[in-house]
Amino acid sequence: MDTHFGRVYKALRTSKKLTLKEIATDTLSIGTISKFENEKNSLTIEKFYEALKAINVSLSEFQNYHELSYETETFPLVRKQIIGAYRTGSIAKLQIILKELGVEKKRSYQEKIQNNLYKIVAKACIYTIDNRQEVEQSDVDFLFRYLLPIKIWSHFEIWLLSASAMIFDKKQIRMLAQDFFGKFHLYSTDPYTYTIVLMALHNLINAALTKEVYDAAFHLLSSVNTIEISELDMEAKLFLLYDQGWYDAVTGKREEGLAQMRKVQEIIAFVDTTGNLSEMFRREIEELIRTDFHI
Repeated sequence: MDTHFGRVYKALRTSKKLTLKEIATDTLSIGTISKFENEKNSLTIEKFYEALKAINVSLSEFQNYHELSYETETFPLVRKQIIGAYRTGSIAKLQIILKELGVEKKRSYQEKIQNNLYKIVAKACIYTIDNRQEVEQSDVDFLFRYLLPIKIWSHFEIWLLSASAMIFDKKQIRMLAQDFFGKFHLYSTDPYTYTIVLMALHNLINAALTKEVYDAAFHLLSSVNTIEISELDMEAKLFLLYDQGWYDAVTGKREEGLAQMRKVQEIIAFVDTTGNLSEMFRREIEELIRTDFHI
């Protein structure tokens, strides 16, 4: 178990003003909890669940807080930097991140894999902003081979797919769409996970539409029609409405689809402080208008 868990657990316990004595039980002693919080030992899965129950925190809540508190650690910080650079459309910042990731350091085998995956995501973000800067096929294949065999994706894998969807070829998009469609029901119980899954769903649909893999887009959009999206996920809801408009526009409902896309783009333009997302949507709409598209 990650020793950082102890620090996060202590922060949650003390934020609730709970003492060690108040949460200790016959099977979870004060000494055991204290050593765990001070990173002197770890807990078994059973005792960890018991410790969470003692402070009325669910596993998903702990995971969310753990990720947020990890900002000073190397890899999660890189993820945050990549997201920030992409959101602002800054290729220069993404290139700086790439350069930093390329610096030789002593890393474990797993850290080397993670580092390589982050480099691919940074390249994918650059390509999504400017499709003239293509990602090497070897990198695309590496990411694809990493994702596909995993039966249950964690937040990390969902983010990898979401951030890199645009670099996959038609065959890979079809396979990932089929795989993602089969996994979707696994993520509906946790609100935070559900939110990032919805954004990954949008990005995969967007990639399918861009690459004209309309059968994959259809199956993914069909899944959207079977789920409930609350106001808490309004951004994802807007993006998926945009995707539906795009699909409608290329499958016989040109004017209705374009109108829906424009409406969503205008809303995004109003709320997006960077203007980058709105501009990307605007360019996509203009490209569709210029193109005599049909299936």
